[in-house]
Amino acid sequence: MHEPRADSRPHRSPRAESIAAQLAALTGSTPRLSVGAGRTRIETDLPPVLSDAGRHMLYATLASADDYGHEPDGGYIWVELHTRLPDPGALTSEQLQGLACAWCGARLYTCRSIGTIQLRPGLNGQLAETAELMVCSPVCATRHP
Repeated sequence: MHEPRADSRPHRSPRAESIAAQLAALTGSTPRLSVGAGRTRIETDLPPVLSDAGRHMLYATLASADDYGHEPDGGYIWVELHTRLPDPGALTSEQLQGLACAWCGARLYTCRSIGTIQLRPGLNGQLAETAELMVCSPVCATRHP
């Protein structure tokens, strides 16, 4: 059982929130966020015209992401933020159960997911054993990669 979450969007990191807000302000479009294995992807539609200053600010925002690109027809842009997951062998059972922060080990009361790791591969048609890693929310005080 996981501890209660402080907000309704536990998958979003402060960094993802910041970049999404910048993209919304620059494009006038509402960004779409999705979370996958160790990454957060933000997509937003491009306006028909951007001023030179707006284009430079957009490039600066894109450069702050881990990866970025655009739809070939120019309809939208995307950025990805990568989450570096800790080594499952270095985590305690409480950290693997989502009861303690995967980075600092503190007991979690408000938390957010940083992704799912595979503990053991699936054999003979069985599903792999996985664990969802949780960390402090909004920000873990421990320095992490």
